[in-house]
Amino acid sequence: MVGLSDHYSDLKDHVMRVIRPDDFGFFSFFGKPGTGRSLLARGVYDDIQGSFDCSAWVRIGSTYQLKQLLLNIISQIKEVDGHELLLSSQGEEELGEHLYTSLEGKRYMVALDDVCDTDVLIRLRRWLPEQNNGSVVLLTTGLSEVAEFDESFVLLMPPTIDEDFIWPFIQLCFFKDGIAPPEFEEIGRKIARNCGCLRLVVARIMLILRRMKKGVENWSRLAEAQHYRVYTMDDELSELQILHISISVIFCG
Repeated sequence: MVGLSDHYSDLKDHVMRVIRPDDFGFFSFFGKPGTGRSLLARGVYDDIQGSFDCSAWVRIGSTYQLKQLLLNIISQIKEVDGHELLLSSQGEEELGEHLYTSLEGKRYMVALDDVCDTDVLIRLRRWLPEQNNGSVVLLTTGLSEVAEFDESFVLLMPPTIDEDFIWPFIQLCFFKDGIAPPEFEEIGRKIARNCGCLRLVVARIMLILRRMKKGVENWSRLAEAQHYRVYTMDDELSELQILHISISVIFCG
């Protein structure tokens, strides 16, 4: 997670500077899953949540159901005790109108994590009132057509890392004086390349390396598994739970 903390502080300051005192803003956290895009967005969301009348965080993904998304947002922004059955019986249009009227006049923040196509953005956007009272919509995506859907969207990207950053970091954690023996050099660099510049994949691989017996044979097996799911990621925030990493620890120490 090296490098994310300072970048997070810069992004949070930027978001707060842009939305105050009464602007409306869409902020796109752009990058592949694993780059830290959702991690950064969630950190900003948690830190500024108290500045809003209401807020909601929903993960969309590629298999979303619009009705369920609307119900999820509504349940987070207002008390729905006793009205769940009534709301669940409504269609998408009715729920969308209910969401709009619930947000109208309020300073709100809605976060849309992992937006995988422009269609869901178009459909949800019309039910998010664009009012000049400091309301904010955060979204995370790996698609440029989503991140830059409208010229008014503010594009935010996690800092990039590469093999020349990852391999020295692995050496520092696993070898005396941060220098690997020659027989580990090619293998270690291949592992670093396999991580594909994805910070959370690096964190996962570091955990795997820590748990296995350090040896050329074991490291070689991991290096040759470049097409396995161990080097891919779908949901950053779920991965943090698996790795037992707290967002507050990453950003606050």
